[in-house]
Amino acid sequence: PLEGKPQMTFQVNKEGARVDVDTDEQYPTRRDFHFDFIGDTDLSQQELYDVNVAPLVEAAVQGYNSTVYVWGTTSSGKRYTTFGPDVMSAAWRAEPFPREAPPPSSALENMGFLPRAFET
Repeated sequence: PLEGKPQMTFQVNKEGARVDVDTDEQYPTRRDFHFDFIGDTDLSQQELYDVNVAPLVEAAVQGYNSTVYVWGTTSSGKRYTTFGPDVMSAAWRAEPFPREAPPPSSALENMGFLPRAFET
C-alpha cells in the first residue's frame, strides 16, 4: 500500500451488473457503477455476442443507430473480443486455407463479435 493513499476494495455483482468500490476508513467513500452486463472469464464468444451484440445488430438492421463500445486497459482482451484470435484472420488470408475454404472450427468458436455480426 502507498503511504497516505486510500486503499480500495472492489465487489463485483454479476447478477445485478454492478461494481461497488469502497475506500478505507481514512477516506470513507463508496461508489457504485452499474452496467448493462458483466461477463466472466468463462463466457464464450458466442454467449457474449448473443447477450450484447446481436440485439444491437438487429436494431441496426431496423434502422436504429447502434454502437458497441469496447473499453479496457492495455492487454485486457479488447481486440480478441472484437475480432477473435489472430489465427482466425490469418486463416482467411493465407495458406494452407484457400479463401473458398471455411476456417477451422476452433476459429469459428472463438470468432469475435464483429465477424459474427457480418455472419448474421
